[in-house]
Amino acid sequence: MENITKLTPLKQPIVFELEGFIVPQGQGPVLFFLALLNYMVVLLANGIVVGIIVKDRTLHRPMNVMICNLAACDMLGGTAVLIRLMIYLATGQKKILYVEAIAQAFSVHTYGAAVQTLLATMAYDRYLAVCEPLRYHAIMTPSRLLFSCVLAWVVALMCIIVLFALNVGTPLCGTTIKHVYCSNRSILRLACEPTPINNIYGLCMSWSLSFIVPQGQGPVLFFLALLNYMVVLLANGMVVGIIVKDRTLHRPMNVLICNLAACDILGGTAVLIRLMIYFATGQRKIVYVEAIAQAFTVHTYGAAVQALLATMAYDRYLAVCEPLRYHAIMTPSRLLFSCVLAWVVALMCIIVLFALNVGTPLCGTTIKHVYCSNRSILRLACFIVPQGQGPVLFFLALLNYMVVLLANGMVVGIIVKDRTLHRPMNVLICNLAACDILGGTAVLIRLMIYFATGQKKIVYVEAIAQAFTVHTYGAAVQTLLATMAYDRYLAVCEPLRYHVIMTPSRLLFSCVLAWVVALMCIIVLFALNVGTPLCGTTIKHVYCSNRSILHLACEPTPINNLYGLCMSWSLTTGCFLVIAFSYIRILHACIKNSSNTSMRSKAFQTYFYVTWAASQRASTQNSTRPPEVVSYFIIEGITGLREIRTVAFAIFLLAYIFILVGNSMIIFLSWTDPKLNSPMFFFLGNLSIVDVLYTTVTIPNMLSGLLTKTHTISVPGCFLQMYFFIQLAVTGRAILTVMAYDRYMAVCNPLQYTAVMTKPVRCLLIAGAWAFGAFCTLPGTAPSWQQTYCGPNVVRHGWCDPSSVRRLVCGDTSSASILSLASALVALLVTGVLILTSYVLISVSLSKKSMAERLRVFGTCAAHLTVVSISYGSASIVYISYRVGKFPVEVRIIVSVLYTVLTPFLNPVIYSLRNKELRNAVKRTLSRHSRPAFSPKMRTNTVCP
Repeated sequence: MENITKLTPLKQPIVFELEGFIVPQGQGPVLFFLALLNYMVVLLANGIVVGIIVKDRTLHRPMNVMICNLAACDMLGGTAVLIRLMIYLATGQKKILYVEAIAQAFSVHTYGAAVQTLLATMAYDRYLAVCEPLRYHAIMTPSRLLFSCVLAWVVALMCIIVLFALNVGTPLCGTTIKHVYCSNRSILRLACEPTPINNIYGLCMSWSLSFIVPQGQGPVLFFLALLNYMVVLLANGMVVGIIVKDRTLHRPMNVLICNLAACDILGGTAVLIRLMIYFATGQRKIVYVEAIAQAFTVHTYGAAVQALLATMAYDRYLAVCEPLRYHAIMTPSRLLFSCVLAWVVALMCIIVLFALNVGTPLCGTTIKHVYCSNRSILRLACFIVPQGQGPVLFFLALLNYMVVLLANGMVVGIIVKDRTLHRPMNVLICNLAACDILGGTAVLIRLMIYFATGQKKIVYVEAIAQAFTVHTYGAAVQTLLATMAYDRYLAVCEPLRYHVIMTPSRLLFSCVLAWVVALMCIIVLFALNVGTPLCGTTIKHVYCSNRSILHLACEPTPINNLYGLCMSWSLTTGCFLVIAFSYIRILHACIKNSSNTSMRSKAFQTYFYVTWAASQRASTQNSTRPPEVVSYFIIEGITGLREIRTVAFAIFLLAYIFILVGNSMIIFLSWTDPKLNSPMFFFLGNLSIVDVLYTTVTIPNMLSGLLTKTHTISVPGCFLQMYFFIQLAVTGRAILTVMAYDRYMAVCNPLQYTAVMTKPVRCLLIAGAWAFGAFCTLPGTAPSWQQTYCGPNVVRHGWCDPSSVRRLVCGDTSSASILSLASALVALLVTGVLILTSYVLISVSLSKKSMAERLRVFGTCAAHLTVVSISYGSASIVYISYRVGKFPVEVRIIVSVLYTVLTPFLNPVIYSLRNKELRNAVKRTLSRHSRPAFSPKMRTNTVCP
């Protein structure tokens, strides 16, 4: 007798377990913070929309009322998903009760359905406003508006109530929900037997198909696919038939629509027939010829649609812009030619595309898609030179190399020989051409050797040389393009001073600097690889690169990877910012002088080069693999708070939210309020950015530690937290120093203040502050990355504090401690002395002024002085607690935590209380969204004659 496994239905109370996604060890707090930030944005943004619309009676128009409903719907959806997700990320708790699961699923589906019904109602409202403007207010009365909104919600609720009513009594035989949240589909997958009625209703209601066909659902999906195909055939066939039969419809636009309908039939046939075979029989195999035929048809459909749409757009242009000449241009012969041309262009493009694939060796058989396409087939290809094809590929590579050499060599030769071309832009183009020759030589010569001889082996020194040259090429391209963008900025925005600034000596300095920066970055990158033991010999690439070589290392290389990532990011971001700044200023100048055609021609001289570099950056720039997790640290936190963890969590969470809201308010006001366009508020906005980032580095991690018994963090994550914690602290001190200098200029040199503190000077000072923080932090943190940690791995602190992590090192840490202490003292003393010098000079200047002027100056400096005193005072206390051995560890941790939270917490309060302009800006912002519900004018307007 055949054995049949009988599933036993579960009995209530059922507890589900959400499978969710795999959270990397130590990354839970980061993801929790991101989810919390997302949820806060959802609540605040949608809550503001609802509040403003409800409060301001002038906004009680139909469209705004519907937007209010949509915002409420978004809050429902966000609350349904994100709260449960945050609990999982913070505590690792995956279990959920049956009632909670059904409630979450019901809320999620109601949100999805309500969004669609509300959007349909909004579309109907726009239709009335545009097509029936005279009758709009007569139709969309308040009662009908209320009825429309209620109907949208009722339809959504009824659909979902029926959906879940069908699930009542369905026996469940599993508890693991394979999703990050509960939904009707994920719960029904746990049913003991098929649920066709539920599935058919759900599919018909939502019209959503899944390409992973559940057992027994193939016929349903086959029927839906067949219905879809019949609609495509009948609808498009009807369009073609009517246009062909009725001669009065033989107008150009209708003929083009007829071609488009035929194209849709072609695309539907290419995809849906094969899909129906799969749904009906479960057969996934397809012959190579059939796969190529389907891919060719799909791509022809896509290309023909674009070509026909372009032709239709041209037809509409003629009909609207050239109405008198339209029939003379769009004659039947030219219309036929246009249609044939659209199809021929599409076919030729696709024929060439597939002709290039002939003979391409394939090393796989699984196409990861529901239909075949050129891209999905080429993903199965392997770089194997077919027998007898080596000479052909060698010739193509040689031809490519000759073009690179001749074209770029010709550019260099002409510019060098012709003295009339010795202008800055041409000299930079000459350097870029030399860079292209370098990159082409690095890659193509080795490739030609492989094609000609089949020799794949390469000596270690040659591999390093090739990788070094390739990376230097990529870095130099970016630095040279940034220099070219700066040259165009000077030529367009400073034409009278251009030749004074771009002298031959400065041009030479710019070119040398671009090459030196690129070379230094790459030299340091490869210097870190010296002595790295390698345990493999197969480089999985067509040329050698730093990343492909490091893949062969016997052990993880976190230092190399971290430097590679930081260098790539810094170089790319820095060059991009220079280029973006230059072209934004150029665009502004072009708009300002729109009649000057010569200016616009100068502005776009380097556009091609910038676009080209953007496409090449991904392949040439170093992209080292992310650091591998070798081990992890356990953050002990404040052990004395175990009994009041919940209270401490609530206090720190509220403090963090206040820091985010308060500093975000300052950032928003300093950037949006035109009356706060002074240097002081520009620097204050940057200080608030530092405060937000500074607390974000530590507090979310600490909050997670208060919720969980064991709080872990990966080694690279610990080092990054350590670096950014110190870097942002030093950057904050540097910005306070810049603010002290700003106060000194405002008080001691008021007549020169505006001329000195221009926007470029402000940006330069802020950039210097950030650079000071970055470079001053490296000596103190870099030694920690190179140390060996052999246990215990418990960090006795609330986060990865350098001194606490250093205690876990196996060897001697005296040199690292001295270096860390020296860098900390340099950061504190340099900024502290500069701030003190500024205020000493201010005091000397005030001694010569009257009492009224002294009070006025003190009012402008009081907030900054208060912040500086709190910042340096708390830093001194922390330093003393670490240097005095009698301080308990718990006290040190608490002092450090308070130091981290105190300054960012008090900054918004101090500047709001002490600064009248900031208080007025807050009032102006709030007054924009707080109009009274009734005003005398509104009352007088309501009187009818």
